[in-house]
Amino acid sequence: MRYRNVLFTEAAAATVLTLGVFAGIMNNANQYLVARAAPEAPDFSNGLYLTAANAGTTLGTALCGLFITVAGTRFVLAGALVLLAAGIVLVAVRLRLSDREKTSSRSLTSSELQMIG
Repeated sequence: MRYRNVLFTEAAAATVLTLGVFAGIMNNANQYLVARAAPEAPDFSNGLYLTAANAGTTLGTALCGLFITVAGTRFVLAGALVLLAAGIVLVAVRLRLSDREKTSSRSLTSSELQMIG
């Protein structure tokens, strides 16, 4: 029985470490996306990033707390994994929309403008 508890503790520690690495990656991706949306205003985009990070921390904590209340502490990692998956999906959607905007509103180069005029 003691061996089983140690095994669960090690598995939980590995999962939390992995989630921490993914959270860091997602924070970098989030800051890149926000900064890319407003390159002419870096101070504004940095403030927007910090606001989004704080709001995400607050909402994520509240949702995980609700998940713990409903399902119990045994499923705390499941709640974190659900939120991680949702974050990855939302970033993928944002990147897809950004790529679609680039292809639909491509500006003409100077050589193309000379050919027209």
